[in-house]
Formats: sequence, C-alpha cells, structure tokens
Amino acid sequence: MLGKLGHRSDEELEIRVDRFSIQSGNWQQDPADIRVIQEAPRRGQRGRGSLFIVFEPVQGREATRALYDEIAGVLADTYHGLSGSLTRGLRTGVLAANELLFERNLRAERQQHVAIGITCAVLRDEEVYVAQLGPGLVTHIHEGAVARYPARSPWLLGPSLSSSDLNREPPAGLRREVEPNLFHVALSPGDALLLSTTALAHLTTEGELARAAARVGGGRLRDAVEALVQGRDVSMAIIERPSEPTAELAQPVVSGHDAPAPSEADTARVAAATPEEPEAPPRVWGRRRRAPAVETSVVELAEPPLHAEGPTAPPTPPWEAATSGEAEAALLDEDVLEPSRRELDLKALGARLRLGARRFGAGLTEALLRVLPERVPERPRAGAERSVADDLVADDLVADTESLSLSGQALVLLALVVPLLMLFLVVMARVQYDRLQRQQIVEYQNRAREQYDIAMKTDNVAQKRLQLATALATLEDGLAMDPYNEAMGDLQRRISHSLDDLDVVTRFYHLWRLADLSEIIGGAIQQGSSDASARAQAGRIVIQGIDVYVLTRATDHVLRFLLNDVGDALQSANTKAILMQRGDLYAGQRLGDLVDIAWLEEGGQRSESSFVALERTGSLLTYTPQKGITVLPVADSGMWLSPQAIVGYYGNLYVLDPLLGRILKYTPEDDAYTSPPTDYVDLRLNVDLTGALDMTVDGNIYVLFADGKILKFFNGEPRPFDTRSLPSPMRNPSTIFVSGPKEPEANGYVYVTDTGNDRILQFDKSGAFVRQFKDRIGEARLVDLRAVYVDEETHRMFILSGNTLWLASLPLLTGS
Repeated sequence: MLGKLGHRSDEELEIRVDRFSIQSGNWQQDPADIRVIQEAPRRGQRGRGSLFIVFEPVQGREATRALYDEIAGVLADTYHGLSGSLTRGLRTGVLAANELLFERNLRAERQQHVAIGITCAVLRDEEVYVAQLGPGLVTHIHEGAVARYPARSPWLLGPSLSSSDLNREPPAGLRREVEPNLFHVALSPGDALLLSTTALAHLTTEGELARAAARVGGGRLRDAVEALVQGRDVSMAIIERPSEPTAELAQPVVSGHDAPAPSEADTARVAAATPEEPEAPPRVWGRRRRAPAVETSVVELAEPPLHAEGPTAPPTPPWEAATSGEAEAALLDEDVLEPSRRELDLKALGARLRLGARRFGAGLTEALLRVLPERVPERPRAGAERSVADDLVADDLVADTESLSLSGQALVLLALVVPLLMLFLVVMARVQYDRLQRQQIVEYQNRAREQYDIAMKTDNVAQKRLQLATALATLEDGLAMDPYNEAMGDLQRRISHSLDDLDVVTRFYHLWRLADLSEIIGGAIQQGSSDASARAQAGRIVIQGIDVYVLTRATDHVLRFLLNDVGDALQSANTKAILMQRGDLYAGQRLGDLVDIAWLEEGGQRSESSFVALERTGSLLTYTPQKGITVLPVADSGMWLSPQAIVGYYGNLYVLDPLLGRILKYTPEDDAYTSPPTDYVDLRLNVDLTGALDMTVDGNIYVLFADGKILKFFNGEPRPFDTRSLPSPMRNPSTIFVSGPKEPEANGYVYVTDTGNDRILQFDKSGAFVRQFKDRIGEARLVDLRAVYVDEETHRMFILSGNTLWLASLPLLTGS
C-alpha cells in the first residue's frame, strides 16, 4: 500500500506498507497474526498515528483468529482511548492485551493455555514507537545499515526456553506482571522497518537484508525479502518510506500474497547479481533532538559525525544499555511540540487559508464571467415577424448598446462582490470567534493558575481545599472548550495531585480482575442509586484460607471460589462457583432472601468452624467442604422485623435488626442456636439503631449508619469512635470491615465502602481518619462499590464493585 499516513503540518508523509505471512509453506491471503489499524485524526487535531501489530505464538500454544481479533481490539481500544504520550498509550495497550490473555488462561484448562509474542508499533509522522513483549523481531534498514531489536534475546536462539529465560523474557499470557520493551526510531527517506516473527533472524542475515534493500532501489522491499525467505514460514509487516515520491496510486493493504513463490533459479540469479555490502555511516537511535528553548531532563544520545572517514559500524542501540523503564521515561513527552514548530504549523495553516481564499475568488470570478453576457440584452418586441423598420431601429441601437456595456460590467462586478463579501464576513466572524475563544481559554487558565497559587500559599487546610476545588472547576470549564490543551491538562494533574496529598488519597493504579460475576450468575447486577437501594445492592466478601465466599444481595447468590497457591488469582471462575441461591430447596424449605454471610469460629458449645449464611425467614445455612450444606433453625426468628447483618465471634452469633432496635446475641447449644437470644446492647441505654446498615466484629462491634456515623461497642457498652477528621462526609456508605486478629486491642483498621463517593475509607480503631483509596484518574472501576475484604498480612485488598471482583495490592502506610 502506498499512501498518506500520519499527520504533518507542512507536507504529507508518503509511506508504503506491505504485509505477508507464510504458514507451512503457503502464503496466507488474510493473515490472522498481522494487524494494520489506521486512525483518521479528528479535524483540526493531531491523530495518534497508525498501529501495526505482529503476533507470534509460542510453539505448541497456537491462538485462533478470534483470539487474535480480541487481543488486537483490546490493544487498539486501550491505545486510542488514552491521550498524551504515545509511548505510555502503547505500553498500556500491550499490558491490557497481556492481562486479557492471562485472565483467559486462568479460566482455561492447562492444555488450552495460549502464550504469544506481541510486537506493536505506532507510526506518526516520521516517528515510530515500538513496544515488544515475548518473541518478536524489529529490523531497521537505514542507508544500507541494518540494526535488529532485540539484538540479543533467548527467543532468537530457539523456541525452547529455560525457566530462567521465560522469567526474563515472558510472552503475553504467561504472567500477570510483565513489562514490555520499548524503543523509538525516526523513519528517514529511503528507510524501511520490518516487524516480523523471530523466524526472520534464522532465515536471513543482516548482510543479506542490507544487500536486498540496496538492490530494490525505489521498488518494493517485499519482493526481495520473499526471495530471501524462499517460501519458509515467517510473518512480517514492512513499513517503507520511499526516498523520492512515486507516482503509484494509493491502494488498499494487500492481506496475502497474490504471486507464486519464487523459483530456485530466480533465487540463484538474484544471489549472483548481489553487489558487495555497502559501507554506511552510523545513525542515531532514540528520540529526536528538541529546540534549545525547551527544557528537558532526558539525557540525549551523543550524535556521531555524519561524514566520518573510513568504514564505520552501526552504534550499539541504546536499548541494550537501558531498561524498558528508562526507555519509557525518555519517551513520555515526545508528543510535546516545540514552540518553533508550533509557530511554523500556524503560519503554514494561515498561508494555506489565504491561498485557498484567493483561488476560490479567482475561480468564482472566472465562472461568472463565462456565464454572464458581455452586454445587457434588449427587451424582446411583441410580434412574430421583424420588419425592415425594426432592423433599422436595431442598427440604430448598436451604439446605445455600446453605452450600456459599462452597466453590464457593473452588474458582473456586483455579482462577484456580493458572494466574496459574504465569504469575507463569514471568515472574519469565524476568526473573531476563534480569537475570543482563545482569549476565554487563556482567561480560564490564568484564573485557575491564580487560584492554585493562592491555595498553595495558605496554611488553612479548609481554605486550601476550597481554593483547589475552585481551580479544578475552572479548569474543567476551560477543558470543555479545548480538551486537548496540554497546559491546562498539566495544571489539572498538578491540582488533582495536590488535592490527593491534602485529602490523603491513595490511587489504585493496578487492579486485577479476578471474576466477572455477571458471567457466572447469568446477567448483570443492577446498580443502585438511592440510599435505600445502596444497602440492597451491597454484598459481602468472606475469605478463609484459600476459600473465597461472595454474597450479592441484588440477586441473592452466594459464590465460592478458590485462590491459587500464590493467592493472587482464582483457580476457576465458572457457573460451578454458585454455592447457594434464592429458590434452592434445603430440608424441605425453599430459600428466600439472603441477608448476610459470615465465618463462624468454633467456641462455647460450637465444636467446629464453618461458613454460614442467614436466610430472612430465620434459617441458618452452614457449609463445610466435607459435609456440604446443612440447615440450622434460629430461635425466635419470627420476631425479627428487618435483619440487616450478622457476625460471628467464637461460636456466638450476632444479628443486627435496626427496625427492632436491637443487636441480638445467640449462644450455641449442641452446635445449634435454639435458645432465645439476649440483647448485646442494654436496652436501658436507649441506643438508637435507626438507619443502621452493617456491622463488623473483632471483640468490639462496629455499627455503620446510612449517614456515615459509626458506633463502637465493647461488651455492649459504647466506646468512642470519632470520625470528624474525615476530609469530606460519606455519601451512601454500604458496608464496614475490620482487619487484624479477632481481639479488641489487636492491631488492625476499620474500612468503609463509601459507594456514593467511589472510595474506600480507612480508620484506626479509635475513629481517626488514616487515608482513602480511589481509582486512578479517568478510570471507573470503583463505581458501585459493594464490599471490601482486607488482608494486611499479605498486603491484599479484595473489592466487589459492580459485577466484578477485583484484587488490589495494599500500599504500605507512610512510615510503616
């Protein structure tokens, strides 16, 4: 394909793209392992370039076309969904593709696991940014010299890798935590970039590729490469920038091979005519240099002389000495245009507009002159016959007609001036509107910066928070007019980070999806919006050993999963995970609404620990893997009005009933709860439990209310729990959880899911605010929070949000 790719302000960039794949000696007409995705940039905006993806399956782990389609779709959607740095978007897209494949492997049998190499490149203007994970090869041909990336890789030695090599260079789908290799190169006129499978390294040498590139001249490099591989298996996408513009018309990308494979005789003739390998000067790999006016902390690569005498070898590529993290840091800001280039772009745009207006005016004038007559025609006379007198009169009027030519020219001029005047007025109105809009955007930016400066100078926390929030709102108005304004975007990020520091916000930058409950239950869980529905839509997570129990109150399902040996993923997530649900029949009774679930330790006259679930009519269902599900009656359940939550503490069962205004304590007798309950909180204390939503226990009992209030009790007596240090009030809280050992004075923290604010709050056991957890800016993974479980020993947090069960790494507290 020869066409215009990318976006340039001064001239169009001519790029030739070819792709082909040979599998089992056959040319693939539509190769599944190569993708070329072109994005049409928005009008007036700089696009994010064209995306090229080459997949390489690890031996014995082939992927289907549908899987390739899904992975490519996730990668492309993630990349195009991010703004700013192309390298960051490319890296994030590859990580998203890896997570998709890893999650799929978790749910599949071992023999169905798939691992692939991903080589992904973005071409914008003459710049190419590449991210590579697992097996793959990138070859850059520049002025007769060939450089390969990676220069050294265990995947280039053969398909069978040791465990240490796999750990060092893992393919996609093998591990959750991976880091793609990143690099960047400028595509000069006459250059070619080959994205291929590692087979190319075994089929050709760098010298053969250099000689092939030298032979083709202005022709297609694809033909020479196909002659080199001689029909052996390889897949590749070739990106060429011709040294001189060609007259070839743009055509669609050719997916397959429409010519027969080259014969051995043809190959021999090509080899016989091969010239000696040319000497070429070295080139600089890495990012482009910037104008001196732009400050940057990136260390630039030293540029060797372009006309060094004698033969020179290509320099050692910078990626061999730098880690992928350093490469990413060096490329994070390659999207920032130099001021000089931006001014040139604006001047060029203005020049093109003026030239277009002149051409339009000239064309309109020429068209009107062709259509309108040179003279004003005379009024036709009545009658079908013209007399001799009429002819004489007509002759006499010739002179009069000559005098009217000036009027005709005036009409022509008027016909020209009116549309041009209208066009001028429209253009001037647009220019004035753009000028006013730019002024307004600058005003928003200056006002937000002033508000930010005032906030940073004040020591009053409340005043600082107010000023920062005001500055953030001002920037949002400005960004609504110019969403791609980089200066306002940078200021918005600084203000958000300042607010995070002020409000002690910890962002979740990595959340791992453990299970999609809607796939298991068979339908999406409805979201709640009001205070009443927040509790109805809440859930519960109970973890004991490797057993993970999840309650969804919205659908009355209890699910059971098993963690893997490491504890960072589930062994399986399918319909077999449903442990119990409304409508199931146990002991001749059908289950109704499921109130709550808990882990009930042995203690008193209870001889074993087990998982329990409370059904609203008073049945207590117990479960152990050895005995399965059994049903225990609970005494006096007929007096309950609206049970909301249960907790277990060393054999005792506690039931919260806000409408009844009581916390009922059940003591076991012969492993059952057939004795009437007692009141945990003395009724003479007149504790108002109206609006209570949830409770948790560690020897103390903590009760959460709909307005965000939390009451703490020990042995039925109130204890202080002051949450006044919370930066902002709760809105629509749903569940409460206490971590640590089940001892009143043990270490641990109290966590609350603040559903209305999409955050998880952390308090110490006296009620002092510690910090709050939020999703990273721009993400919505914590919308509709339902439950949380925190294991501080392993630094893991399990979160139920919407239809998804997430796993997060619990960051250490400052000073821990």
